[in-house]
Amino acid sequence: MGYKKVNSITSIEEGKNHIKTDIKAIEDFYDTEGNYIKTEITHSSFNKSNVTQAEDGEDRKEELQEPSTILIPDENIEQFKLDNMSKEDQEKVKEHVLSFMNML
Repeated sequence: MGYKKVNSITSIEEGKNHIKTDIKAIEDFYDTEGNYIKTEITHSSFNKSNVTQAEDGEDRKEELQEPSTILIPDENIEQFKLDNMSKEDQEKVKEHVLSFMNML
């Protein structure tokens, strides 16, 4: 058990005949005492046709051994919640996450 810090880009496209999701994420894992364990970089995509019920998906994952998320404090993590990110911070996180996707 423990917790994780996450930077991600999530998109969901839902149409009359299909649903498509795409998640790109950096996840830093910590134990309950705040000791760093590992980082996982993930790109997950999923498509489903509402017409044929066909499903297709792909998950790619890579593990790193150094914390890699940004804009999340080390202290008071249990109280941290970021509801209203500035456009500048949103762009920083997007660029940061995308820069890790070439490792997959």
